[in-house]
Amino acid sequence: MEKSILVMVLVLAVLPYQLQSYYTSYNWLSIDCGATNTWEDPLTNYWWRLDDEFIKTGQNILLSVTTNRLPLETLRYFPEGTKNCYNLPLEVQEKYLIRAGFYYGNYDNLSKPPTFNLEFDGNLWATVTTSLGTDPIYHEVIYITRKEYVSICITKTQQGQIPFISSLEAICIYDGVYRLMNNDTALYLERRTNYGANQTFPERFDTLAEYYNRFWKPEQLPNYQNPFNGIDSDFSSMRKMFRTPSSCLSIFMRRLHSQPTLLRPYEECVVVSVYPVNVTGTANVTISPAQGTTLPPTLNAMEVFTTIEVSTSKSDPRLSFCAFFYVLVCLSGFVVWFG
Repeated sequence: MEKSILVMVLVLAVLPYQLQSYYTSYNWLSIDCGATNTWEDPLTNYWWRLDDEFIKTGQNILLSVTTNRLPLETLRYFPEGTKNCYNLPLEVQEKYLIRAGFYYGNYDNLSKPPTFNLEFDGNLWATVTTSLGTDPIYHEVIYITRKEYVSICITKTQQGQIPFISSLEAICIYDGVYRLMNNDTALYLERRTNYGANQTFPERFDTLAEYYNRFWKPEQLPNYQNPFNGIDSDFSSMRKMFRTPSSCLSIFMRRLHSQPTLLRPYEECVVVSVYPVNVTGTANVTISPAQGTTLPPTLNAMEVFTTIEVSTSKSDPRLSFCAFFYVLVCLSGFVVWFG
């Protein structure tokens, strides 16, 4: 009898600790799929974790090629099963940037890059079409979590093709950013552009310049002036450019054809968000000097999203053809026209 009581006491003493440690949520989660060692990212100072604590299926492999991005040099591939899922322990009812990376690298020596689907919480995220090229493929979504675990599934869609994944990231975003979205929609990234920068400019920055670790593709527009003074070694200029909208003047417009006249305060940025915009072809964004101004308008950066209607049931989600324009501009006076 005494032995039974002792066993019960031990079980009761151990269970609370087990239950408490079973679920640990992450505000920032970087997973190096297929890796065998954790490592610290010098730009973010966050550690890349191994993926075997988030998924139990698939096989790991080290690529025979080297890249300029360490997470792409390993991958996990899934020769068995139609759907293989990661379970990410994240905060509930929080907004997250979730990004999946894919780099084929001819790891199987077959020169047959696969095509497959990517899903989050049962919603179709994207169709991943890999290639033999040297550029990685990223798919990114902004999503408000609904439960303790978010499932990221890689689904086979082609007979004889084996899906894989190279990296997976989840970064909690301040609630004041992307304020137009709601629980019923997710924002799928179409493009994110750093205008004026040439190809020597990096796509990633340290967390002082870009807290959410977003990638900004440099682009210079022909027939326009592209002021560019090179890369500031301490990224001070970028910290001003990509500061979060909470420190900027944010303007939200809900009409398709809008012509607001905005005046930028000195040393401040202006963020213009337009939603929804029904796009059937090309969407033109035009900025021009406001009446009475002597300086030309300037455009620093732009993000474009499409919305995914997040399903609350088991039915198939629908991809909406509404675009969300997030424009970061720094100028003295201008008129914006969306049409």
